[in-house]
Amino acid sequence: MKRTLVVSSFVAGLLTSGVAAADQCQAFDKALVEWATKLIKKGTRVVAWCKPCGEPKPTASKVVRTVSSRRFDDKLSELIVDGKSVDLAYLFVQTGKKMFTNVAKAVGCPATGIDSFLTAN
Repeated sequence: MKRTLVVSSFVAGLLTSGVAAADQCQAFDKALVEWATKLIKKGTRVVAWCKPCGEPKPTASKVVRTVSSRRFDDKLSELIVDGKSVDLAYLFVQTGKKMFTNVAKAVGCPATGIDSFLTAN
């Protein structure tokens, strides 16, 4: 019992520190997958930026070639963009001429330390 409490406290500490910031919205339920795939589809332009990870600026925008999802278990899935698993907290989809909207914020995944919008080329 004490061992479980210690491990739980350690994990809780990681989740509230910057260490776990890289995986805020990587695995999520089916409903969020469906919303995300409505925003991100072949031909849309996206930008990646993990601001909490210390990345100084967003990547250059790129056009999505493929989008799919993969199940982790009965409850959780992940979004695969161009063959790579993506964390919705650090992915922005083009919603205006130079405006990009954070996908996690758009679909209701509770991510912290990220901008809702950014301007990029």
